[in-house]
Amino acid sequence: MITYGRCATLAWEPVRQLFLERELAADLCVVSQLSPLDLDGILPSALASECVVTVEEAPGEAGFGAEVAARLAEAGFRGRFARIAAAASPIPAAKSLEDVVLPTAESIKRELERLAVEKGALTARG
Repeated sequence: MITYGRCATLAWEPVRQLFLERELAADLCVVSQLSPLDLDGILPSALASECVVTVEEAPGEAGFGAEVAARLAEAGFRGRFARIAAAASPIPAAKSLEDVVLPTAESIKRELERLAVEKGALTARG
């Protein structure tokens, strides 16, 4: 998983829970600078992974996740890639609506479980 800023804090708990509950291990890579984006330290781990997931609070279209995906493709990544991002809409000012649009720890956990089930690492819950 590759993320930045507040999303690193959001992503930590789902990664920890999935390891404890389902024995699903994930690297959590946090970039400290978005521009220029330096992925050199992350690329070896990402290229060796079967699945890379980005998490961001901005809408996923043409954002951080798209840039990471492009860089991975240019470096020869052949695994599964997914983006967890805000819904494609303006970010609301009201906290109650913000929780619907932005990724949450629970939505991150659900997406990681879905990806693991698709990969066959976990069985779907009945």
